[in-house]
Order: sequence, then C-alpha cells, then structure tokens
Amino acid sequence: MKYDIAAKVVVDISKNAILRDFLGIKPKSIKFIRKLPEETVSIRRSDFPLHVTLNDESEIIVIIEIQTRFDNDFVLRLIDYTVRYKLKYHQKVIPLVLLLIPSSLATGIYEDDVLTFKYKFVSFAELQAEDFLDEISLYPFLPLMNDGERLLEKAETIIYENKKLKTRQKADLLSAMAIFAGLKNKELGIWLAERRRDIMIESPVYEFIKKEGFKEGLEKGLEQG
Repeated sequence: MKYDIAAKVVVDISKNAILRDFLGIKPKSIKFIRKLPEETVSIRRSDFPLHVTLNDESEIIVIIEIQTRFDNDFVLRLIDYTVRYKLKYHQKVIPLVLLLIPSSLATGIYEDDVLTFKYKFVSFAELQAEDFLDEISLYPFLPLMNDGERLLEKAETIIYENKKLKTRQKADLLSAMAIFAGLKNKELGIWLAERRRDIMIESPVYEFIKKEGFKEGLEKGLEQG
C-alpha cells in the first residue's frame, strides 16, 4: 500500500508503545525479523514481524500489519505469515492489525469450513485521540482517531518543540502525521506539510508527500511559500 513508508518509520519509533498500549506487552527487547521463513520472490512478506523478549526472558513473535483496506484475502495472507513464523520459531505468534480506515469485516476472528483463526486488531477510528496525548510516538495516528483533527495543531507543536527528540525523529513523526491526516482530510495533510516543511524535509517520508501524497495542493503551497 502507498502508506508503507510512513508506517515503517512510525512503527520503528513507536513499537514499544504499540506493544504496550494495544497488546498489554512490556518488552525487554525488540528485534525486527528481516526475512520471512522460506521467503521467495513470489511470497509477499508481512509488514513488521518483531521478535520480542519479555522481562521473564520468554520470547514471542508479534506480526504488525497496517491496513487501509481490509478483506478476507488479507486475512488469509496473515494466516500464512503466522503459520510460517510458528513453524520457523516454534514460539507464540501474535498477529496485530492496525486499521487506518475502519472496516466492519475486522472482527478479530476468521472462520470458514476449514479454518478458525484469531488475530488482534485496533481500529483507530474507535479510539479517543485525547487518551494518547501522553505517548508522543503514537501522535502520527491521532488524526485517524476520534477528535484527532481538533488536537492536530497541539500535537504537531508538541513534536516540533520537544527537546528530547532528534531532528530526524521529529521529521519522521511529523511527515507520517501529515500523510495519515491526509488520509482522513487531504487539506489537513497539506496544511501540516506546509506548516512544518522546514523540519520535515529531513525525513524520506517527505519525499513521498511531495511526489505522491498531496501532489497538486502541496506543490501549489510550496510555490506560494
């Protein structure tokens, strides 16, 4: 999907918060799994497979998938990923789906005449943005939550003025926030991209914004600026 690059930088920064807030897991360490077991060019790979070590030294696999469109074909691919990691590592595997756009098809369980498969899912549209103001790494998802558009200016200012974040981290968070804001309200995404382009240019995500995300509106704004 075209939001992959934004999703990648957000998960890299917010993986601890995602596990804690959406799965109730407090990891001791997290490592990205770089290669799908038995991966070939014909096999689609999962978005973000994580090898997680817990405080008691036990290990689990968490597969994070970020989706704009949810359908049964996606669930079948998720089953495939889950089984492959289970066979490879023989550890508990938790599939987690983060829905950028709500879907009535996402229920947490898939059943047919052969399979019953359970997965975790989070629909951002069902969350209250105000509940996540304490976790800056999750700010890019705020525009997708209830009342998130109202809090966008406050959130982006907090990121911009934060003294602990490195410039690249700020750029990544703000750029991803602009893309996800544009998913819900294109004009809002353009507004944020224009407002903070001085720092967002440090992120590779910003190149996507210029080329793909809000091309006509953003180019017009850049010309005027």
